[in-house]
Amino acid sequence: YIHALYLGAQSRWHSNGPHRHFHWRLMFESADITMLRLLEAFLKSAPQLVLQLSIMIHGNTVLPLQGLSASASLVSLAWMIASYQKVLRDSRDDKLPMSYKAVITQMLWHFFTIGARTVAFALFASVFQLYFGIFIVSHW
Repeated sequence: YIHALYLGAQSRWHSNGPHRHFHWRLMFESADITMLRLLEAFLKSAPQLVLQLSIMIHGNTVLPLQGLSASASLVSLAWMIASYQKVLRDSRDDKLPMSYKAVITQMLWHFFTIGARTVAFALFASVFQLYFGIFIVSHW
């Protein structure tokens, strides 16, 4: 993060020649950081979301804090994928930058796609607890 901040400051302070160089280095650094955040989201939020949903299904009750936590995990996953696609698109010189309307549209698309998949995983996990690991490996 500190190196990305340094590149951003250098991009603002220099004239046209070095400005463009620092700008592209900043874009690629930002894409790398976003890729790491995407990996973190899939390693933390996705399993947590499936576990929370399977507990809610198995218990037949949804506490307000459970619903809020599951919703936050789902929004986190959808936002991270949309954010990664925006940064990846912005770092390409041959593509136009993605608008914020497109990011919101992609976020909603990923929200519903991930929501459907995690509900399917949670339903399977609540019915077949023993075979859930085999299901995850075969799905991947």
